[in-house]
Amino acid sequence: MEVALINPDTEGTRYKGWLKKIFLLSRSTFPALAAYTPEFANLTVFDETVEEIDFGKHFDLAGITVQTSAAPRAYEISDILRQKGTRVILGGTHVSHLPDEAMQHADAIALYNGETTWPAAIIDLEASGGIKPMYNGASFDYLNRRLPRRDVLKGKALQVYQTIETSRGCPYDCNFCTIPGMYDKKVMQFSVDSVIQDIKNLPDKYIFFSDDNFMGNPKHADAIFQKMIDEGLRKTWLTQTTVWIASDRERPKLAAKSGCIAVYIGFESVANEGDNYKKNNVVFE
Repeated sequence: MEVALINPDTEGTRYKGWLKKIFLLSRSTFPALAAYTPEFANLTVFDETVEEIDFGKHFDLAGITVQTSAAPRAYEISDILRQKGTRVILGGTHVSHLPDEAMQHADAIALYNGETTWPAAIIDLEASGGIKPMYNGASFDYLNRRLPRRDVLKGKALQVYQTIETSRGCPYDCNFCTIPGMYDKKVMQFSVDSVIQDIKNLPDKYIFFSDDNFMGNPKHADAIFQKMIDEGLRKTWLTQTTVWIASDRERPKLAAKSGCIAVYIGFESVANEGDNYKKNNVVFE
């Protein structure tokens, strides 16, 4: 069985030359889903931000990850593949929020965690020759997840920073963010040991921790910082988080010692409106 995973380009963002290495990050989706692809399926991946999709090759099933900014292109790709006889399953944040829209351009849609939905669709296609219209991946064993298969990025990971996940979800409910709708304001973390092993498997020095909120569970983040120091990993990294990284004066020092050089912070408001974050109940899993 021939299967493909596709990351669509957003029009106008196909950077050239050295700009590509600065502005683009390797996709964590590909290695994560490759680890759960059944062995009987021959997997090909296409990251359209750095390469062309081979529409001349036939695939029995294609999975397309959809972010809102790339949704029009994702639907276009899906329509082309379906006309050629390929069954298409659409997943990603945009699909989980707008399933009815996505269903107009797909044979099936995948909600939430692709590690559950992607292999289920492949197994169904192999067993019955068809796939269900919807796969729900809300249930996933985060603590015992399989390590990402980074071999699928060989020849494609042209960027300076390679992405690693340590958790998914965020405990807060900021108005500008789509994540609370995906994970119900919960934080699901991977085991510290699996994160460290994933880091060790990367030959690259530079890492972007692509968590929705790296400080979603501060104690989990602290444990990763300390383990990186204890293991002498000597990586240079950055991430996205909230101002809670500075809630403990020692935490930024620990992060820096483990290799942190920068963090991206999202502010719901810069006005003093009575502690935005205290309006939320925090749930860690």
